[in-house]
Amino acid sequence: MTSHTVLLEHGSVLVRVMELAALATAPAHYHSTVHEYIVCLEGEITIHANDGEAPKVLQEGDHACIPARVVHWLRNESRFTSKYLLSQSGGDYDFLEVTV
Repeated sequence: MTSHTVLLEHGSVLVRVMELAALATAPAHYHSTVHEYIVCLEGEITIHANDGEAPKVLQEGDHACIPARVVHWLRNESRFTSKYLLSQSGGDYDFLEVTV
């Protein structure tokens, strides 16, 4: 479903290239102190968040920032694998999965 390659892990910074399979959804989750910065590298991904905003569709070169404590999940609505750069920083890493 989802795979990743770590590019950098130093202190409170984690940078990875993530792949999201066709029609796959990354689980809904949030981070206590970590902020996420996402850049779409290939394909298209849709970011859903419980922040009152409409889902945001990212295509190649588009980016988005997700603040700490915001529940979010990503979905690949296409028939092809999508790739994105994921930079996380701002505190100790945690991944708190939730049901939406």
